[in-house]
Formats: sequence, structure tokens, C-alpha cells
Amino acid sequence: NNTTWHDNGGIQYDSVFEQNLEPNRKLILVNRSDATTEIRDVWVYASQYFYLLSPENYNVSLGKFGMDTYYNRSKYQYWDEDPDTLRYPAFFSPDSTNTFDSTSVTRIMNDLYWTSSKAGKERLLNIKGGVIVQNMAVHHHDTVSYQLNWLTTYGEISLNPDSVTSVWAKVALTAGTNAAENFLLQGTAKRKFSFGNLNASVKAYNSDPGFALLNRYSSHYKWNLLGFKDIRNFEMGINYLNDKNTQGGIRYNTVYNHTYLDQSIMPAQEASSIHLLRAWITQDFSLWKIDFSAKAVYQYVSNRDIIRLPEFMGKLSFQFYQPMFDNALYTRIGFDVLYTSGFYGDAYAPALKQFYLQDTKKTGNYPFVDAYIKLQVKRARIFVMFTHVNSGLLGYDYYLTPHYPMKDRYLKYGVSWFFHD
Repeated sequence: NNTTWHDNGGIQYDSVFEQNLEPNRKLILVNRSDATTEIRDVWVYASQYFYLLSPENYNVSLGKFGMDTYYNRSKYQYWDEDPDTLRYPAFFSPDSTNTFDSTSVTRIMNDLYWTSSKAGKERLLNIKGGVIVQNMAVHHHDTVSYQLNWLTTYGEISLNPDSVTSVWAKVALTAGTNAAENFLLQGTAKRKFSFGNLNASVKAYNSDPGFALLNRYSSHYKWNLLGFKDIRNFEMGINYLNDKNTQGGIRYNTVYNHTYLDQSIMPAQEASSIHLLRAWITQDFSLWKIDFSAKAVYQYVSNRDIIRLPEFMGKLSFQFYQPMFDNALYTRIGFDVLYTSGFYGDAYAPALKQFYLQDTKKTGNYPFVDAYIKLQVKRARIFVMFTHVNSGLLGYDYYLTPHYPMKDRYLKYGVSWFFHD
């Protein structure tokens, strides 16, 4: 895969947009007029296995050995032919006339395992264990190189006592350089009841703050930080689903040593614990020729100075269904409304391709409304949508990321026609 996009760094003056001083959006000044990001990705995957005894003889099966191999090479490039020094920190590179950053990452992972499970065959008890060997090579500008290695041992067990109950658990230990999830304990339980399905999960793990966050070598950002502690995480949750199209759940997280980019765009760590609680519910129902769908989300964060999330989010969908001309034409007219409460959303640093804390711009507290119509005539389907149809009616402060306004009202349409074979 090869993906390239332009990073404009957001608009220079929010007031020009918010007061609609320049209706032609193409003329609004941006922070970076000639910055580009390119990502190249190559993935290769191979899997091989063999059964210790014939797979058809399940009574004496000894399971199977296997090995999965993954290879990934990614290259990240960022350049700016005309860097404005007011928009970047000072140059670290010897060439101060342009910005060019290049990082390549090569990953090789081999997972050697044994499992008692059989493909397409659900058993009362399944066991899996193995060893994962990982190697990652990081090169900055083809001059600064790092070699990272991990060794992970893990075990999994699943229990299916009946057709409506299943339990799964996993434990893993990882050692090595900047090991990710160096300790992991995870489990899930699922049960079908007459009133609906319940899924419960729990997970506890420790992880390194991340090599990419603590090590940086580029034209404007350079650091190799030590002394950061492992991040400790604990999370648990439960989900509910029934046949009346009701879904809901609640999830609780605790994190120690949360690591992030602060307001100065430097890595920082919060030693004290931060608690997060997320609860949501979704309901779909129909009344006469009208279909409704509603989703509401509540999020609590004990330290909103460090982790910035909207407290409330909601989405409402409405569709009116009407067949016409003796059912020769099927019509659906509807709209979607998306809303998030106001919060200080994280700002984006294009040269780092990461988000960081900011305290000057509040985002959210704005409803996005889309209106559409769907038509079907035999095998032909027509779709027309006005996205953000309420653009400009409630002001011009619709941001989800600071200094990156959302699009104004625009039209989308499409046609799908199925022909006979």
C-alpha cells in the first residue's frame, strides 16, 4: 500500500472561518502550504501446521503444531519544501531550508504454537500455548538505527460447557527491548439467556510507553528519553444484546503512568492513577413506516486535564419508508444527527503524526445533520445525501480537531444497478 496526503496544519486564523469572513474556503490561509506525508506499507503472511495424528480421528487427537510468520515493512516520510519557522520548532537537521523526515520500520514475527482445537469443530475444552519471537528494526534518515527484540510465551484456554456458554482466558509474559504488553492477563465469558446475551471481559496488562513516542529523530523533533515507567492498565466491562434490537454496555478502565504528549509537544507521564468509565445504549425500533435508531454514550474521566474526551455523545437516525406505484418504487427518506458535548480536543502535529494536549480551543457542542433519500426501482438503486445540511445555520464553529474545521454542506450521490447474469 502507498498512501500520500497533504498536511496543511489547520487554518491560521480561526476567526476567518468562524465569522465567515472568507466564504471561499480555498482562499483561507493554512499553516502549511507545501507539507506532504507519505506512508508505504508491505505485508507478507504465511501459516503452516501439521496434525500429530489424523484430523479425522478425533477420539485420539493430540492436537496440532503450527507456525505463523508475519513480515511488515513500513516507511513514513514527511517533507515541507517551504517550512515556516513560526509553525515549527528550531531545526535539528543541518539543512534549514526545507524539512524532510524519513523513518522506516521492519517487523518480523514468528508464532510457534501447539493447540488442541480443530478447525470447524467446537470442543468442550481447547488449549493453546506457544512462543512468539519478534524483531523490529527502526531507521531514521538511514543514519540512526535501533534494533528491538521481544520474546513472548503465552497460553490460552477456552471452555464450552454447552451451546449457550463459553469462557476464554489468556496469560502472556514478554521480555525484551521496549517490550509491549510485557505482562497480560485477559478473560471473557459469554452466556445466552432468555432475556438476551451477556458478554463480560476483564484485562490487566503492563506495557512500555512505546518506542515511537520516547524516541524521535527528525528535522524539528529530537529526543531519546529514559526513566519512563511501564504503563499499568486494568479494564473490565459487560455488554448486553437482545432480540429487540437493544444493545448496551459499561466499561471501566484504570491506568497508571499514562504517557502522552503535553502542551509543549513533549512526552510526559502522569504517575497517579486515572479512572475512566464509559456507558452506552443503542435502541432500534419501528413504528408504522418509520424506522428509528438511537445511541447515547456517557464518558467519565477522573483527570480531564490529562485525558480529554467528550462527556456525552449521541446519534439519532430517522427513516420514513414508502412504497409507490404499486411497489414499483421503494423510497426511504431520512436524516442522521451526530452530537458530542464540548471538550478541549487534542491538537494534531503533522510532522509527528500524533496528537497533543492543548488548552485554547474547545471543540464539539455542535450537531451534525445529514439528510438523504434512497430510491429503488427493480434492480436499480439511487442514493442522494446532503452531508452537514445545517452548515452555517448554527454558526461556524464546527470542529472535531482544533483548527481543522469540518466540511460545509455538500452533496453526495450514487447509483447501483444489478444486471442479469
